[in-house]
Amino acid sequence: MTAFPSGPGLLEPVGPTRLSGGPGSGKTRALVELVARDLERGADPSRVIVVLPSRAAVRDFARQLDGGGRGTSRPPLVMTHERLARWVMERSVAETRQVLGPVAEWIAMRAAVEHSRPVLGELGELADVPGFVDGLLDLCGSFSQALVSPALLASRLRSSDGILAQVTVLAANYQLALDQMGAMDTKQLAGAALACLQAHSNEWAGWADLLVVDQAEQLSPAQWYLLRELADLLAPPRRFVVAGDGTVAGGERHGPSVRCFEELFPREMRPQELVLPGNGPVVELAMRWGVPADNLVPPARAASTPAASLRIWRAEDETEEAYAVAREVRRLRLEEGVPYDQVAVVSAGGAVLLPSLVQSLRSIGVPVRLEMSPWSGSPVLSQLSAWLEALCHPTDDRRVLLALQADPGGVGEAEILRLRRWAARRRTSVAGALRSAEVGSTEGALGLRRALWLQLGGGDPGLADKRFTPPEFQGLLGTLEVELGVSDLALREFSSASALARINLSVQDAGNARELLALGPAQLREWAHILQLAARRSGWEVDRVPRPDRPEVTVVTLGQAKGRRWQRVFLVGVADRYLPGPGPTHDLLTGEDRQRLAEFVPEMEEVLAPGDWGAQERRRFLMGISRADVQLTVTWAARYGEDEVGDSRFAAALEGLGVTAGPAPSARNVTRADCLAQLASISQGAGGEVGQALPEEVRDQADLLQPWDPTVPGLVSEQVRLSATSMKSWLACPRQYHYHRLHLLEQGTAPSVLGSMAHRLLQLLYENPAVWAGDPDQFRAQGQKLIREQLMPDVRDYLCDPLAEASVDLSLRVILSRWADRIVAPGPEQVGSPVAVEVPFSLPRQGYDLTGRVDALWRRPSGDLELVDYKTSPQAPSRDVLASSISGADGKPAVDWQLPIYELAASSGALDPAAQGVRPRFVRNWYLAIEPSARFKTGLAVRGFAVGEESEEVAWTDALLTPELRRQFEVRLDHEARAIQRGVFPAAPRHDAGTCLGERGCPFSTCCDGEGSVGSGPGLPE
Repeated sequence: MTAFPSGPGLLEPVGPTRLSGGPGSGKTRALVELVARDLERGADPSRVIVVLPSRAAVRDFARQLDGGGRGTSRPPLVMTHERLARWVMERSVAETRQVLGPVAEWIAMRAAVEHSRPVLGELGELADVPGFVDGLLDLCGSFSQALVSPALLASRLRSSDGILAQVTVLAANYQLALDQMGAMDTKQLAGAALACLQAHSNEWAGWADLLVVDQAEQLSPAQWYLLRELADLLAPPRRFVVAGDGTVAGGERHGPSVRCFEELFPREMRPQELVLPGNGPVVELAMRWGVPADNLVPPARAASTPAASLRIWRAEDETEEAYAVAREVRRLRLEEGVPYDQVAVVSAGGAVLLPSLVQSLRSIGVPVRLEMSPWSGSPVLSQLSAWLEALCHPTDDRRVLLALQADPGGVGEAEILRLRRWAARRRTSVAGALRSAEVGSTEGALGLRRALWLQLGGGDPGLADKRFTPPEFQGLLGTLEVELGVSDLALREFSSASALARINLSVQDAGNARELLALGPAQLREWAHILQLAARRSGWEVDRVPRPDRPEVTVVTLGQAKGRRWQRVFLVGVADRYLPGPGPTHDLLTGEDRQRLAEFVPEMEEVLAPGDWGAQERRRFLMGISRADVQLTVTWAARYGEDEVGDSRFAAALEGLGVTAGPAPSARNVTRADCLAQLASISQGAGGEVGQALPEEVRDQADLLQPWDPTVPGLVSEQVRLSATSMKSWLACPRQYHYHRLHLLEQGTAPSVLGSMAHRLLQLLYENPAVWAGDPDQFRAQGQKLIREQLMPDVRDYLCDPLAEASVDLSLRVILSRWADRIVAPGPEQVGSPVAVEVPFSLPRQGYDLTGRVDALWRRPSGDLELVDYKTSPQAPSRDVLASSISGADGKPAVDWQLPIYELAASSGALDPAAQGVRPRFVRNWYLAIEPSARFKTGLAVRGFAVGEESEEVAWTDALLTPELRRQFEVRLDHEARAIQRGVFPAAPRHDAGTCLGERGCPFSTCCDGEGSVGSGPGLPE
């Protein structure tokens, strides 16, 4: 075997080539180097094909290819195995059956089970056990992977009896169900593509120049044979490069497909053999576990193999573990300048641990890239599921109470207690209490939830068996979504919108499957199960790509991390029952059954070999600890949720290398390092990069910090520039303002992008008003063209998510139509015409500059000038709330000075060039996303200020901005500006407004108890 050189000396593969290497040996990087070099030499990108096991791997391969500075106008074709099979059939113009989604597959298998039940023996007794259908799908999937049809299976097992005969019947009936639907499942794609390729082989001769396959140890036989057939048809010299890890700790096969990599490839392809070394603790542990040294470290390379440093942390619970990791990620960014996109948090516990990890990172302002959507844990799904469960089980008080409390606007504890007492006194159930007129008279959330309960037929014991067509069930879901506030939540949060979209797709898939199988409408209890089934089986990935100028920390499961590398890696959840895991849960065949099946059907030997589960888990662990280039931190907790877990034996193995496990840095205590991290954040430049070493006097001040008051005055002395936006951040909390100055916010959300694009749309339209003046239809036409040609390309760059893009596109068109109807079209109430749009200003003040950009100046029919700021918020504050926002109310400070700042700029002459010396009479927000009503005579939802004396009367929409009120505002503005100059950052938390925690939370939230002192912090358990 030949060692595989890296870098510029990469060996030129000629003909079939197998690249072997242990975990972390750099196989993927070598393939990236190979593809990049081919492109640099002028290879046709459409004839360079890269095949990978998952969409996450596809995205990461493309990122590495671009990250190496080898950008090309045409990238190579990088695709998953599933996409490759579809592509082969599409290119051959073959008739392709519909490929079922995971929900439809489950329904088809369930139909096969019901059809087979009369002839089933012991399997029939398990038919209603949870996980039984999933196990059957896995088993039938293995038949497809081995290219064993139900007919072949039946002919080989003709003389068998017992469970194997029953499996044969189930497999045949499942195939009959698929045939009835005119569909196939995803496991059959490779076999169908292989048959298609063999039927059209003449058309494929010389189809590509280079075929690259990574992680080939995961190939099923069907995938392997498809790739081999494609390799045989490559243009000479048939450059087919396959990379994988054929070694498994203990010498045991970890699964069915290793044989393809270890035996079939050398025998059939006669490749040249190349081996990459492993590194660091991976090598030492693997050798201790019995992996031959030659398979991991060629002697000539062992001395030069780099090794990442290793740390081991042990926490008391998952919250402490998650926040310790989050704070360390933040410290790496602030103190050591480690880019966020060079940090990964890898969950050894799968998706179970992802929510706490994401929450901890976001709560201290770390931008996060979560590659697998946690929609199955979405509040949208939990709220809808809670109500469906309650409707199906009205006699279960616990389920009914959970539904009543399921959403943020649900019934509170006090009302629940009163309801339960009322029901107990009358010896009735909660459902019975909800039917009572006396309970129904209760105002507030309970009255609303009772009305919804009765509207949906709650309390009817026959409702669970009532059948609903897909449209009827979607109508029921729509009622729940509106009444529970889910629809409004989806307009504000993209994750909720995504969950709703996925739920609707699952309902449609299930409805189509049942219609094709002639099953008729499903019962309500079946629909409730379908939603949970979709959450469990979908494994939906969100195609999110971080913007280059907004790097994000990657949060992934251990499986998704395979083949990828980062500078710093946190491997979280290395505890017993997580790594190693509990083993397969849907295995219907015993070891003896598998042996008998392999004797009857030798083709199944490759996919039936269960392997050594312990060896598989050791291999996963070796892969996980090899993801870091510079530093690896392995962590675990003594308790996850309500479950106490033991230490993983893998963690003990790491300690056996001489690394001592220590306690995870506490999330409750502020240390000197935390203070320095805060000071480092203050010293950062506008680009967010950490500057040179902090001045000595700053370090002296850090030493003087009391542990309960991380406030450091005297750090900012330069002339500051303040805008209306920055002042709003300061008023929310001075520490948060300071954080926002760093420009380290995460990728833009759909609402924020919508706001900026709506402003830009109106600006572009009013740059050439002569084209559409007075013609609403022409206004719409011009606007739609601008949306299509100028705005949506930028939206796609910002969001990189199809659902978010569609949401912004739809909202822009709604705003455009509303604008045309209410502003452009003639009517009894005219709002006038724009004098100027996007008007910048700079107003020098004592010691600072006040800057900003006004959306528009409008001349009303009365001749008055109106200063306008467009808003895409779905709600508008009342006049009283708007007035109190600049002067404070109920002992609370001011929260928003945007409109008074604009009026101050206008009255001081900063807007004179655009306003032609006229002072504005009105300073208002126009809410474009709110449906107008008869109360708004202009046809628009507006709120703001009229500028005038105390004695003047104004419209009900406006507060009055008097000279005295503006003078008070100016005094406070100058006072706050001087505080900013002095660097005084006292905490002014707004937990109730959500400015401290959440996706755009404060970096100091973990050490601020709400009064500027250090403590456990909001949201952190004592």
